[in-house]
Amino acid sequence: MPLLLSWIDASGTEWPLNGETYYLATVGAKDLTGMPPYILTESQTPLTDGAVLRFVLAGVREVDVPLLVTAGSYSDLYDALAALEGALNPKAGPGSLRVSAPNGNVRDIHCTYSSGFEHDLGQGTVGSLASILVFRAHDPYLYDVMATQVGPFAASAGTAFFPILPIHLSSSSVLSSFSISNDGDVEAYPVWTIHGAGSAITLTNNTTGKSLALTGNGGLTLGTNDVLTIDTQARTVLLNGVTSEYSKLSFASSLWTLAQGFNSISVSMSGTDANSFVSMQYKRRWLGA
Repeated sequence: MPLLLSWIDASGTEWPLNGETYYLATVGAKDLTGMPPYILTESQTPLTDGAVLRFVLAGVREVDVPLLVTAGSYSDLYDALAALEGALNPKAGPGSLRVSAPNGNVRDIHCTYSSGFEHDLGQGTVGSLASILVFRAHDPYLYDVMATQVGPFAASAGTAFFPILPIHLSSSSVLSSFSISNDGDVEAYPVWTIHGAGSAITLTNNTTGKSLALTGNGGLTLGTNDVLTIDTQARTVLLNGVTSEYSKLSFASSLWTLAQGFNSISVSMSGTDANSFVSMQYKRRWLGA
């Protein structure tokens, strides 16, 4: 069974590429089942053989998708091509290739159309056109379609929530410690949602030793109806979806990731009330489909 593919355009509309309509990805997609390319940074020591590997970074991944567009008439073919051209338009923003593998995995790779759909509907074209679409994935990893949810952890006087995640909250403070096993292939980016009231918010990954604290520039105090969202990948700290509070991060703060494997996490927040809660979600990242 080959890979099944869909294109998710910048607006979130899904375009199946498996023959359900006009579009058929004919022989699968190159560079989706294997690993991304890697950039190895090395340095040489004078008069010493070989080199020293300094660090390794994954490079941009290019994905080739052989595509056959078929229709019953020239007019229908023209319309089908024009519709897909609009969906692929890189000026509208990046999209995603959704990959369904034979083992049941369904994953997304965020990418932008680069080339391959430059066609000539000249004389002799009746009802089909073959192309090889080229996409560039600047983030070369594949993502879970659905995020893993952790929490929410709500305020309650002296109550322990979720025995598998030992959270102890009170009406005036949140002090919690829990563990997460990120079983993806590489690090993952958490997105935090913090509902007020609360202040002195600190999120710590004890495994990596990195911490995020909203105690800089006078600190941040959330009202009882305020919601703060911290997206560590987009590098945004938004209050009520509008106001950037990035400046409230302390000087030593890091928008840290979940390491691959075991992570010990601590959350602290003071000045809470019955409306306060903290939750987190993340999508695992994979080397291939």
